Amino acid sequence: VTGVQTCALPILDEKGNIIQKPIRELKRLRFQGREVSDGDTVKTELSFEAHLKANGDFKIELENILLLEYKEDELSLSFLNDKVGCGRDKRYARLQKCEDIRIIADCSSIEVFLDNGSAVMSSRMYPEDTETVLKLTGAGGMLCRLGSMEVKRGG
Repeated sequence: VTGVQTCALPILDEKGNIIQKPIRELKRLRFQGREVSDGDTVKTELSFEAHLKANGDFKIELENILLLEYKEDELSLSFLNDKVGCGRDKRYARLQKCEDIRIIADCSSIEVFLDNGSAVMSSRMYPEDTETVLKLTGAGGMLCRLGSMEVKRGG
C-alpha cells in the first residue's frame, strides 16, 4: 500500500457524533498478523496496521520516524527528524481518554484512529527505509502487514 492516506470513512456513531473509521477494504489486505505486547520491540515493514489497546499513558515509537505519545489527556504525534516530517514536527489532540489506537502506515503516510475514530491524525512522511522498529510502552494488541491495493479506472 503506497499512499494509503486517506483511508478514513466518516460515519455517525450511536450518539450522532461524526467519527472516522478505516475503510473496510483494508481487511482484505491484512496478512501475517501477530500479537504485540507492552514492552515489545518489533521489526516491521512500513506497510502495516496495528490495532492496540492502552489503559492510561502510552508511547508508540516507529524508530527514527515518529513518536505517538498519550500523557495527561494530550496525544502528540512527533516526527523524530526533519527529513522524515519534511517540515512537519508535531501534532496534538486533546482526549479525556485514549484506550483504542489503530495505526495504518506505509512508506509515505500514517493515519492514527483514536478511541474508535473519535479523533484521527493523518500525515505524510518520508522515511529513508521501508522497514522500521515498532516500540510499545503501555499498549499492546495486533500487528498485521498490509498487502497492495489495486485501483482500477472505470471507462
